[in-house]
Amino acid sequence: MTALHTEAYRQFAAGLAEARVRAGLTQRALARKLDVDPSFVAKYETARVRLDVIQFLKIAGVLEIDAPALMARVKGISEVRLVSPRNRDRREAS
Repeated sequence: MTALHTEAYRQFAAGLAEARVRAGLTQRALARKLDVDPSFVAKYETARVRLDVIQFLKIAGVLEIDAPALMARVKGISEVRLVSPRNRDRREAS
């Protein structure tokens, strides 16, 4: 399973969709505010594309949500391990 399809990422994407609905915006209206195609909003809300940190912060700003608080609500996010190529090489050599 890739990180795109983890339960934690699906929760994260669902949290963004919930925040949009709470803000009273349609996907189309949010897309206009973000200056993106509406299909992009649909894709990230259903975890079909990954957001980079800059995109996430822009969305959080438009939706006026607390980005760290949203991330803290995602169960299992503390279990996600980031592995740099340097550390991966060390582990593989062991």
